[in-house]
Amino acid sequence: MQGLLSFKALLQDRELEIELRNPAETQAVDALHTVMETTRKLALEKSPLKHAEITALGGKNRTLSPSQLATAVAAVPLARLEEQLSKLVTMPLPQEPGLTNPNVRKPKGSPVEIATSAYLAELFDKAFPPESLKWGKPTGKPREVRLAANLDAWIAVKKVNLQAAEGKEITAACAGIFNSARSKLQEFTPQEYRAATEQFLAKYPERKSFGRLAEILAAAASELPKITACAKGDAALEARLAKLFYYDCFERAGFTPFVSTNQVSRIWPELKIPKPRGNYGGKKKK
Repeated sequence: MQGLLSFKALLQDRELEIELRNPAETQAVDALHTVMETTRKLALEKSPLKHAEITALGGKNRTLSPSQLATAVAAVPLARLEEQLSKLVTMPLPQEPGLTNPNVRKPKGSPVEIATSAYLAELFDKAFPPESLKWGKPTGKPREVRLAANLDAWIAVKKVNLQAAEGKEITAACAGIFNSARSKLQEFTPQEYRAATEQFLAKYPERKSFGRLAEILAAAASELPKITACAKGDAALEARLAKLFYYDCFERAGFTPFVSTNQVSRIWPELKIPKPRGNYGGKKKK
């Protein structure tokens, strides 16, 4: 592949860097999964939440099977879950109509949405463990998270200064990078995987519904062997396809185990997240 893929997550206590020029496809795929795992974690970590308490809400089970994941999601009604999570948000919740500053754009969403994603992430990670990340010790470099890519038809530039930005800006930037990496990864998935995913999701019109989420996840557990078979025995690819498949399933019902760019725009309308540019699956050769 021709071009550059550069990613930096230079935090106060740890650092991760990727620099690739004209990478092989396998190198690009590995790097994009690392980018996705890193920014998913950071977007949630920098969100205004009481993370330890949300982790506790996820239960004591260390692992969940895909079927158990569906059961765990269905176990708590959304209204009760949001009531619990609203107490674990550390930023002011939206005010009642008429009390907001007329000069400020009114949010269409609540940070409780991100708290719900953090809760779902706890359950998701028990069923589909995150890939290990190779963090290094901190150096004297400026604290930032940055993605810069000019790889074939894909151009992506996104960065945030961790020393100057607010938490919501860091969350927004990481959500945008996660979205870009996840979109680009679709190009590298097997054709039969994409066909199977599209066929499955076609049964469920896109609609925000927590009840529908549990229904989709229950069906996805039965569909998963068909999805992982697309990896043709490659265990690492099986795990990655399963995760991408389930991300799509969660998103279909309007609730995600990651901070979505839609959530950010609803909760913090003053922040703008550029839509990802480039080719996302239209030129797959295999």
